[in-house]
Amino acid sequence: MTDSESKRRSIFIGGLPVDITEHEIKKIWGRYGDIHKIYIKRGYSFVEFRSAADAEEALRKTRGMEMQKEILTINLCSAGEEPSSRDRDRDRDRDRDRDKDRDRDRD
Repeated sequence: MTDSESKRRSIFIGGLPVDITEHEIKKIWGRYGDIHKIYIKRGYSFVEFRSAADAEEALRKTRGMEMQKEILTINLCSAGEEPSSRDRDRDRDRDRDRDKDRDRDRD
């Protein structure tokens, strides 16, 4: 395996429901390959596959996927790569807006 292959085994998934579980992520993305590690934060996740080919397959098959009326952002990334502060700020703002919308819908 080349150095670039070993670094491109992960996908970033943004726009996830804040209450998504590791089991749910495994159920959806595990069908595309053997998952090595899952890192979940509020609204996003990194899924590291055992092979770059599996990560690329997962990306191809799930890009544009919608979950709870949100189109997910799915990108190939390096293992261990974390979002920039700008991405974290955007995700936090989107979560805050989503929470406000849910509160309005309940009224």
